[in-house]
Amino acid sequence: MSQTEVRIQKSNNAIDLCKLIMAVFVIAIHTHPLENCKNQSVLAFYDMIVSMAVPFFFLSSGYFLGSKVRLVSEANEKTAHAFKYFCKIARMYVVWTIIYLPLAVYSALKNDKSVLHDIALYIRNFFFIGEQYNSWHLWYLLSTVYALILVMAMLRLKWSERRWTVVIGMMCMLSIALDTLAQYSGDLPAALAVVDKLVSLSIQNGRILQGAIYIPIGMLMAGRKQRIKSLLLIFVLCFGADCFTGNLPISGLLRILSSIAFFGIVLSIDLKEHAVYPEMRRLSTLLYLTHMYVWTFYYVLVYGQKTYGLDAFVVTTLVCLVLGLAYDRFARRRLLGQRR
Repeated sequence: MSQTEVRIQKSNNAIDLCKLIMAVFVIAIHTHPLENCKNQSVLAFYDMIVSMAVPFFFLSSGYFLGSKVRLVSEANEKTAHAFKYFCKIARMYVVWTIIYLPLAVYSALKNDKSVLHDIALYIRNFFFIGEQYNSWHLWYLLSTVYALILVMAMLRLKWSERRWTVVIGMMCMLSIALDTLAQYSGDLPAALAVVDKLVSLSIQNGRILQGAIYIPIGMLMAGRKQRIKSLLLIFVLCFGADCFTGNLPISGLLRILSSIAFFGIVLSIDLKEHAVYPEMRRLSTLLYLTHMYVWTFYYVLVYGQKTYGLDAFVVTTLVCLVLGLAYDRFARRRLLGQRR
């Protein structure tokens, strides 16, 4: 293994460690451990911290895909790598949407809407939003699918990094604009009100475009030496400025920049090889995909209704960790048995 490959692998170890932490942050986003906190400063700081979780997963996906793409020179080979990953993520999205289907049926049975309404809503959410009842986290997979379609097109056309940067900037501005539109819905001039209505009936906001921002950036960061001092400065400035912006549109841009800078900082961290890092990688995926089911069972059994709070966060995290470790041990033993 070359020195460059060793350095990349050590960076991968840092990514695996942070992915597990970010998976716990995603659980926090959905279970609201600070539900009863009244301190607005604490809540704002907490929100800025956990908001980096999903961008980190996007950037990681782009980084690993970019690492593979850089190993080949032909456009069709690069596109083939992206298409293989596209098929994997699309398959995961379909499979996990089916796994969470019982919760969607449970929700439909509880409301007083017609069957046709529920079916139409389900189809809309599947193709445009990426979430159903208590499967909010699956939007990441759908956003990745759409981002990879864009990536495959840019690879096929052999676009330069400059053009990639222009496209990323456009996706960034469009995502922030759509989020701002949704934020001020109801107080818009007639022309924008029509656009807002169309957006609300389809993608709802600019969130689904986030994959098209972070994944190409992660690909561009692959194989590059990270300038740690510049990244630290960007992170501190953007994160600090975000403390004073509230819900202003500039906050969205600051969080994008701080998330990218943080990911670059992680890439610069070298961690020695250890068997725990691949396990952390697998565990982070299991936590991300299963935690909504665990949380749902917890609040139904304990409270009988949807409940947030510190106990929901702690129980969901611990149960997911135990189940994830047990499944990982079982899967590895089964694999060893097959090899024998």
